[in-house]
Amino acid sequence: MLARLRRQAGLTLIELLIGMSVLSIALAFIYALLSSIYNSGVQTIEAGTLQDEARLNIDQMVADLRQAYTGDPSTSPIAAISATSITFYSPDRLQPFRLRKISYQISGTSLQRAFVTSSNTSTTGPPWNGLTTLGPWTTLFSSIVANPGGTAVFQYQKADGSTATLPQDVATVIVTITAKATGSHTAATTYSSAATLRASLAS
Repeated sequence: MLARLRRQAGLTLIELLIGMSVLSIALAFIYALLSSIYNSGVQTIEAGTLQDEARLNIDQMVADLRQAYTGDPSTSPIAAISATSITFYSPDRLQPFRLRKISYQISGTSLQRAFVTSSNTSTTGPPWNGLTTLGPWTTLFSSIVANPGGTAVFQYQKADGSTATLPQDVATVIVTITAKATGSHTAATTYSSAATLRASLAS
């Protein structure tokens, strides 16, 4: 029995080291694979969240633009326009409503909003009072990247579809936002929407 036990071969030190090396490589591969799957999932969730935030803020802007209004035929509901900013007048949806002067702008990688509300209501205005100075800028969204192809964030069209360069000629506003999380390897997400002003006020 003792002779038989002595003849049973075990693992040598070299075999043990080789086995541990192979196991380490296999574990490193599995870790890298799981890490890649986890990061991919996180980036997918992050991209979806960014898209939802971009859509929410643009939809709010478009809703305000579609109600652009002054109540005064001699005053354009659009006060100022540029490729990265727009200022316009819109009711606050209350009864009786107050008129708001609302401004959106792109500042660096952020979409910002500022507004001021008239001191008088629709029962007495127009003329509207207290719309001279905007309130503080509030950041709504902070993951904007340069739009591909040089597309402007704000584009303006006349009623005939041609480009509008003056506030009083604007009939449709097209908003295009491209967003991507800082340091993310996922593709940028672009969201676009258009707001057509009331025909009677945009003509």
